[in-house]
Amino acid sequence: MKFGFWGVTGVKEDYSGFTFMADDDGRMNISLAEIPYGRYKLYADIENEPNGADISLWQRQTQISDWLSVNSEKKEVKKHVYLGYINIREFKNSISIVFKTKGENNKLTLNRLIFEKE
Repeated sequence: MKFGFWGVTGVKEDYSGFTFMADDDGRMNISLAEIPYGRYKLYADIENEPNGADISLWQRQTQISDWLSVNSEKKEVKKHVYLGYINIREFKNSISIVFKTKGENNKLTLNRLIFEKE
């Protein structure tokens, strides 16, 4: 998948996934052009961690998920976190993760996205 960034100030890759650091209202756009058209349930494996941000999933100008906090005192991998339904079709073949940050709480570690076709 291809990523685009606005207001994302750092990206780090390691064995568990990608860690993104962002400013408030930072956005990460993910191209879904290689995924077949259709309706999908979207899940993510993410890490709750110190300095975790609040995030929300969007498709174009539509908010798909409620705000989700990934802030926690201790680091913990959360598997199959339900983010919502998305429809992939012409001109709707990308999603965005929007960050709401508070001071040092500006991180998201994303291990994988899971698309379950309906």
